[in-house]
Amino acid sequence: MRGDIAVLTVSLLTLLINFYSNYIMLPRRFNLPVSIAAPVLFTAVLHFALFVSGNTDNLFGGWRGIVYLPLVLILLRGEFFQKIFSFFFAIVFTGTQMAVAEAAAEYFTRVGSDEYYLTWFVITAVMFAAYVTLMGLFGRRVFPKLFVDGRRAEWALYSFGAVFSFACITVLSYAFTGPERIVLLLFVLWSFISLCFAVINANEKAKQQYDAEFAANVISSGRGHYAKMTELHDTLSILRHDYKYHITAMTELAGAGNTEELSDYLRVLREQTPEDGLRVYCKNTVINALLSHYAERCAKLGIEYGVSAALPERFSIPNYELCIIFGNLLENAVEACEKLTGGGKIELVVRTQHKMFTVMVKNSYDGVVKEENGQPVSAKKDGGETVSRGFGLRSVRAVSDRYDGHMLTEWDEGTFTVYVMLNV
Repeated sequence: MRGDIAVLTVSLLTLLINFYSNYIMLPRRFNLPVSIAAPVLFTAVLHFALFVSGNTDNLFGGWRGIVYLPLVLILLRGEFFQKIFSFFFAIVFTGTQMAVAEAAAEYFTRVGSDEYYLTWFVITAVMFAAYVTLMGLFGRRVFPKLFVDGRRAEWALYSFGAVFSFACITVLSYAFTGPERIVLLLFVLWSFISLCFAVINANEKAKQQYDAEFAANVISSGRGHYAKMTELHDTLSILRHDYKYHITAMTELAGAGNTEELSDYLRVLREQTPEDGLRVYCKNTVINALLSHYAERCAKLGIEYGVSAALPERFSIPNYELCIIFGNLLENAVEACEKLTGGGKIELVVRTQHKMFTVMVKNSYDGVVKEENGQPVSAKKDGGETVSRGFGLRSVRAVSDRYDGHMLTEWDEGTFTVYVMLNV
């Protein structure tokens, strides 16, 4: 196999595989035809120019792979350093595979011979096939955990690790030969994989902390609600016990024609009777407590709060998962309305129909939507710094996935809406 044909073929495959990796890691900015045509056209033009000029060196054998970085920055969504990380992530893996294949070919054949290029091409193609297969099988499960948190400072550090790994692989490819190069390259690759899993572990710990704090808030709000219900129940029990005495007293006053004292008696009795401040939103006491908690918060903040929740007392979905859905969606809605000067409006609609459980939360917002990886996220304060978080919606999406459902978001200039649909 001729060397120039082998190099050009592998470099073309490398580019396409890299973009395939990038598209799995981060969502595309444009539609699918544009996202496919742009890198293919760019590659074709570049390879034709290199072929005409006689420069057929491996494009991804060193720093020349950087020429593809603008395509990633333009075609993909995400935080800037996330795209840098994604780009060098793909290059580190494909570059390592080609360098290992080159070292193996040097060990078994004479460098520069047709057998050398054929061996290198075959080994590279086999490893590329395995890499693409693994990316297709596990990539869409792993990468959402990797890119869930979009804090710029952390991703600047992570992207530096990816660039450093790329630089190490490039240097090792030129400085060492044979088995020694393979061992060093695999060590660098293992170190980079460890970095990726460290990022995932940090994200999982942050999500666990978020879930724990969220659960504590739900429990706290439920306790307050049940305490008020207990107080109301005790007061009504006393009133029911004393009911016959009140009737007797008012009958005596009415019979005596003492309307002034009867009026005063009724006024005092009305003042002692508790107002119906604990509205029943649904028959499920746990969810009703949660909805009542947010009703109180909205009342204090001047937010209009409307609920239509057709939720039975007993339901096939556990209460703790219902709390994840309602709590996270309402929390995000309240935080969005807090940013408005007029208080805003929140509307919650719950329906169960034809084995489909549907939740809609619609709220006012300031018209600014922060996106990470193509999904809206809320901006929260963390140590005085405003950071992007996706843990709440991620938890809701995880529940919907467990029930073969969907979570959809839509927004216009002043209204943000989330739909959650579960199969029950």
